[in-house]
This record gives sequence, C-alpha cells and structure tokens, in this order.
Amino acid sequence: MTTAAIIQARMSSTRLPGKVLKPLGDSTVLGWCVRAARSVAGVDTVVVATSDDAGDDAVARWCEDHQVLCVRGSLHDVLARYVKAAQQVHATRVMRLTADCPLLDPQVCAQVLGLLDSGAYEYASNIEAPRTWPQGLDCEAFSAQALYRAAQDTQAPYDHEHVTPYIRTHPELFKATALTCPRAGIGLERWTVDYPHDYEFVVKLMAHWPEKRPPHYTEILEILKSIPEPHNRNTAA
Repeated sequence: MTTAAIIQARMSSTRLPGKVLKPLGDSTVLGWCVRAARSVAGVDTVVVATSDDAGDDAVARWCEDHQVLCVRGSLHDVLARYVKAAQQVHATRVMRLTADCPLLDPQVCAQVLGLLDSGAYEYASNIEAPRTWPQGLDCEAFSAQALYRAAQDTQAPYDHEHVTPYIRTHPELFKATALTCPRAGIGLERWTVDYPHDYEFVVKLMAHWPEKRPPHYTEILEILKSIPEPHNRNTAA
C-alpha cells in the first residue's frame, strides 16, 4: 500500500500570481506545504503536481532544487493531473493538498488519512460544510480507485478542474466521512494564501514562528492571541 500526498501547484493564479513560490519565513509558500506533507504520519511519498505550461517551469525547477518529485500535466484538467501523479508513484491512497496552504497541520492531515484505515470509507476530508476547521488546513484523502473512477465517469469541466466534486457528490458510489474540529468557533479563520491580504497576514503570523517544523493549529491560535491586528476571517463558513 502506497499513500501519496499530491500537492497541486501553479504560478498562474489570477488573484495572486506566483503565490506558491512567494517567500515565507525560511522557505516559500510551497516549501511549507511540502514540509507539512512530509511530516504526515502514513504518507509514503510527496508529489508536486504542476502543469506543463511554460509558466510553471519555475515550480518544476523549485522541485528539482529541493529534491521533490514533480509530475506535470494539464493546466486546466487537474483531475487528470492527479491521475497521472498517482499512477506514476503506484499510489493506492491519495491525499489531496493545495500549495496555497502553507500552514497545513500534519497531525490533522494524519487524522483525516486515518479515517480511511478501517477500509469502510473511500473518501475522507475536513472540508465539510459548514466549515469547522480554519480554511488553509484543508485536506482530502481517498482511494486511488475512487480517483480513477471519477476521472472515467465524469466529463464535467468543473469536476476536472476541482478534482473531488464528483466523489463528494456521489455518496451512492463513494462512502465518505469527515473530521470535525474539536475546537469550536474557528471555522471562519482564514489561513490560506489566495489574495494579497492573505499573504500579508500569513507573513506576519509566521514572523512569530521561529521553528522550521510545521505548527500545530493550536499553536497558530496561540500566536494569534499575541498579534494585535484583526484575524484574517471569512464572512461565511
């Protein structure tokens, strides 16, 4: 059994171009995501899945420089990109992560992955609605067979762009479960990097984190208590 953490990354974000390689602490946004993925108990290999577009050559170079396996595929068909990455490493389970989540908590990811261990589920996540976890801790785990079936069954552009909608909207085909946050009232926290103000917020936050290991989400909450600026929050869960 091989569990692959596959991190989708691209430079062509319209809201914050080049965000995945922006500097953050002693690394980059993508670097922190890779660091977290490598720390998840149960993950055997980490893959960065980027596009074969020339604009993403920088992502491929970063991976080469940092000894990270990089698989390149379609810019817009991210589902096909995941299939290609999973097949290349002979994955039996896949953890889907996105490169704009530098504050990923390896312990939370491991708990999501652990929900699949019983064999009773083909999909698990912590992104259930309404949200109970801060945005930026997003993690999905599913069987490779579920991934392959989704790619085979759906031709909808939305499904192929966002990877897991087909799995999540067909409970009759894929038995699913979710990890609920034990800490109430933090589902509106926004720790992802999607807009310029998100990046500015995460830079300020990480200035208070001197360690190179990925922080636990409770440690981030403690840091936020000492930052006088308002928290970065969504308006709705």
